[in-house]
Amino acid sequence: MAEGVGYLSIAAIGLETTVNTAVNATQRLRNLEFSPESEYQQLMDESLQGQVGRSTPELGVVDIRGAWRCYNTYTLANLLLNHFFGTLTAGAYTFDSSLVGKALTWAIEKTVSVWELSGVKINQLVLNWGADGVYLSGTLIAQGLVLTGAQNTSAELAALLPNVARRMKIAPDLNVRLGVATAALGTPEEINVTEGTLTLTRPMAETHYNGTRSIFEPSPDNFLEGTVELTLPRYNTNQYQTWKSALTRLSLRLFFDEEGGAGTQEWIIPNLVITAAPNPVSGPGFIPQTISGALAIGEDKFGAATTVSFDTTDDSINDSGAGFKMMYPGSLIYVSGATNAANNGQHTVVSRTASKIVVTTNLTTEIAGASVTIVSRNPFCRCVEV
Repeated sequence: MAEGVGYLSIAAIGLETTVNTAVNATQRLRNLEFSPESEYQQLMDESLQGQVGRSTPELGVVDIRGAWRCYNTYTLANLLLNHFFGTLTAGAYTFDSSLVGKALTWAIEKTVSVWELSGVKINQLVLNWGADGVYLSGTLIAQGLVLTGAQNTSAELAALLPNVARRMKIAPDLNVRLGVATAALGTPEEINVTEGTLTLTRPMAETHYNGTRSIFEPSPDNFLEGTVELTLPRYNTNQYQTWKSALTRLSLRLFFDEEGGAGTQEWIIPNLVITAAPNPVSGPGFIPQTISGALAIGEDKFGAATTVSFDTTDDSINDSGAGFKMMYPGSLIYVSGATNAANNGQHTVVSRTASKIVVTTNLTTEIAGASVTIVSRNPFCRCVEV
């Protein structure tokens, strides 16, 4: 059965070890759309007619850009998320600061030809959910385009097992929580959201060429951007406007169940500020209202305090005063002032309570007494599959 619409029968991707060096695809996609820019669309249309694609002079000096869309049916093995977020640590995806040296080969079987995009970098990821399901979409930048399937053939793509779940994640099994960022989100923070869109963007520099016209890959400028829109039934409280006026730092949690299955997916946005909220509307009936927000990278500071100790047994930082700020797994902390130099510097958080932070670094046991300062930075976005 076709996994998309029109000619988009099979699509698959593979992780490249060298940017713009095509590799065999390893994972099938539930593709719904791939729309290249107009100049490349002409070449691809010719390939659908069985003609040899004709390139125009200097066509290769610009990046190949396009939009894509697929069902959100993936597990943590999803190469799309793996590439976009840049890392998979402790069972969760969190943003890396750079995608330099990382790319995908994206092959699309078009019945009469295979479009093979190499050097692909996903520079925008959109999570969209509503009554008809949950989708992933966005834009990409590629450096190479082959219309004959030199690396990936139709037979090779067809032979790949659809190693992603066929059941969609659906909105009726959606749970959304929104609350202040100083505490974990619980049941009291649940809100009724009928649909929404989370947009994460990695702005990327254009490709450049040296004197021998070798390509320098496009790379993120490290200024990550994020927005969110939530559509709710009418509400009669001004809480959203109060948060907007005060520029209150909020956290957002999206939790999707899998249709007919046990698979779940959790998206955490630790730092969110509401940018638009309509006036409350009282009375009966369904009137949709949409609030908008902007994502940020929030920092908090603890200390200087003399109540902090370090334990090599569980690689934990402990505070007898239970004053550690709220942070999620995957957060970065910057420690200074510890007596032992190994305990200073940057660490990645595994878990946190008000009195204990467990990190991935091998710490050295140290009793409390030194004047320790900890600066914490929550991840821009965090995705976990259960």
